[in-house]
Amino acid sequence: MWLYTIYNNIPINPKYLKGYSRVGCHVACPYYTKSTWVLDKYWFPKAYNRFHAILEKDFKDNEKWTRMNCTCKEYHLNWNGGQVRNKPTDDVVKEFMGYKGLDNVELSHQYFTKKCMDCGKNVYKKDEVAMNLKMFGRNINKFKCKKCLMKEFNWSKEDWDNQVKRFKDQNCKLF
Repeated sequence: MWLYTIYNNIPINPKYLKGYSRVGCHVACPYYTKSTWVLDKYWFPKAYNRFHAILEKDFKDNEKWTRMNCTCKEYHLNWNGGQVRNKPTDDVVKEFMGYKGLDNVELSHQYFTKKCMDCGKNVYKKDEVAMNLKMFGRNINKFKCKKCLMKEFNWSKEDWDNQVKRFKDQNCKLF
């Protein structure tokens, strides 16, 4: 293909001349090898930095600590994958505690890797975990998913949203 392209003077994407082996995405393509991100950082620093700022915001806003069991730095290398490890490290929990403003390690561990005691579904979304801790106490070790919590309290989706908003408006650190 390359010989045909060169022989016929067919214009090519300039990224190929900068060392890229594929050019489908602008920066941080999930199909790139991680080494290609070095090229992104060198040739397109503004776009590279913008992308990583978006990743950091996504990580913090969606509390990816509890889903992926990784630190923010690790997420930058694994954003296109699933869970980084089965259990969080002390660094992961410590970073999460700092972000949430929590000072209790045992309480902080409550946010990681849980299953609903009724249906077996994973419980990891921040509002689900926070609502369990709020409604059943901070020392619980059995959790319910959102659907089972709503059933338990006979809440509609609107009721759930109102409860979450109310606790957030009260600046409850669990949410």
